[in-house]
Amino acid sequence: MALTRRTQILAKEETNPGTEETSFAAANVLEVLDAEFQSSRPLLDRTPASETLSNPKKAVGASEAGVSFTADLRGGAASQTPDFGGVLQACGVLAGTAITLTLATGGVLVAVEPGDVLLGATSGAIAVVLESAGLTDATIVVAYATNELAFSAAENLTLQRTSTTAAVFTSEAAVSNTTTYVPISNRRLKLTTTANWSSDPAAGEGVTFSTGTAPTTGGGIILKVSTTSTWVEMTWGDVAASDSMLSTSAKTATVHGTPAFDQDMWPTYSIRHIRHNLARTVFGVTGTFGFTADAGSAFQMSFEFGGKKGTQTDAAFVAAATRNTKLPPRLLKSGAVAHVKVDGIKLPVTNIDFSANNESALQRDGNRSEGTWIGTTTSRAPTISITFQQVPTATWDYDADHSAGTTKRIDIRADGGTLNGFTFVAGQAQIMEVTDGDDGGLATTTITFELQRAVADDEFAIRFSTL
Repeated sequence: MALTRRTQILAKEETNPGTEETSFAAANVLEVLDAEFQSSRPLLDRTPASETLSNPKKAVGASEAGVSFTADLRGGAASQTPDFGGVLQACGVLAGTAITLTLATGGVLVAVEPGDVLLGATSGAIAVVLESAGLTDATIVVAYATNELAFSAAENLTLQRTSTTAAVFTSEAAVSNTTTYVPISNRRLKLTTTANWSSDPAAGEGVTFSTGTAPTTGGGIILKVSTTSTWVEMTWGDVAASDSMLSTSAKTATVHGTPAFDQDMWPTYSIRHIRHNLARTVFGVTGTFGFTADAGSAFQMSFEFGGKKGTQTDAAFVAAATRNTKLPPRLLKSGAVAHVKVDGIKLPVTNIDFSANNESALQRDGNRSEGTWIGTTTSRAPTISITFQQVPTATWDYDADHSAGTTKRIDIRADGGTLNGFTFVAGQAQIMEVTDGDDGGLATTTITFELQRAVADDEFAIRFSTL
């Protein structure tokens, strides 16, 4: 007798994108709250003219499958990095660390708040502010947005919200025991090229990859080149160690080391769903994610992935290497750091609900099995809904903000203890919808925001750390 509660999810990053991983170990176990699997394989339309209205046998089309699950939003078993950090990157966010910026004292024109975006006046670097004391300490904690650039010494930092100079950058240092996630918009690799190019090509040039004298195996656009590395936005295909790289201007280099598709990159995963020893795998997946919490209750993450249907077999459960004993942070006051703020206002919040709203599709490729390859995210429109007890217009005239299209800053912090804190910030939240509600007889208001970019790939930032 099969029991639905006896369910397990395992996730493994694919060595080669779109190639199913079939061997899973303890390190691949994800602790989830519930999980669902679904698959489809359409019959190809074939309705020939005939003397009868009955249909003949049809050819079977390409398979598609999906898996969804929820999990506690919390730090990992042994660090602040969540256990689901890998599959989170398959949802189009890049893992990094928080950075403390040191700013020149004096001459500060404006205060900077969490969710704000800073732009390097000369470097073009972009950073999302995670933590600030209004610049009174001449330091600020940020997460770099993903344009591969860093601030330069002595350059002005422009506050995007006001287009004014916020401060002068002096230096930076990584914050220990923090993991941040910011959105990305392309599939890219950081490739080691220690033999270097014959002469360095320019950013924006096209590049192709080939193995020996074999036909081209992949291609992309060069984002930037350093002494030992080349950043490439992959537009199609694969790249392997020792591949030749040829730029548009016929400059060549050789790929060294094993190209890791988690290096400044959007990885694909194979996800295995085991329900009472029936194991099914989805591979080449990308997906979307969200989180939610009610006042006083724990934060939960939700994930949805789609890809190609892989192996179905009988398999035993895999014992997790280490059980995560951390309890997820809750939506409540815990010390001075836990809060939900909209433009600095602490509203009487009853619920928050965030969704990345990624849309994905399988790439079609007649040179691959079933004519399909990996899942690819084609659109992102993140939203967050905040429900709170009704407040007077004197507290917040959200109708005026809605009518004017004014954007707001959102700052959410939840403290779950050591290496178990959670921060979410967004700097360009535009009101989409306002709905009246009822919470046990108490009048509530739900406002749904769409999170907009300020410059590029900076709609939101997430941090796991000790708050």
